[in-house]
Amino acid sequence: PNDVSVLRERAALRREAGLVELALEDYDRAIRLAPGDAGLLLQRAFVYHDNGMFEQAARDYTAIVALGRATADTYYRRGLAHYALNRVDEAIADFDAALVAD
Repeated sequence: PNDVSVLRERAALRREAGLVELALEDYDRAIRLAPGDAGLLLQRAFVYHDNGMFEQAARDYTAIVALGRATADTYYRRGLAHYALNRVDEAIADFDAALVAD
């Protein structure tokens, strides 16, 4: 399918069913169709984060920040990803940003 909404919903279902690779394929395709959709980036970041793919999660959180759509939760989650990658200074900066965001 080439419909972003359909891909988003199917990706969510696949994620809940534990079909991580297929969920990521749907999110990847949807993001190619709608590259400025922060919600899609956030959902894909959750999949990455929940599956220990912290580098990819941090990249998606950073893309959300670049779009100007970051919330306190975005900074917090990116901080967690940085911490998991042993990037303590970056984690602290994100946690501080989370405290003043929103």
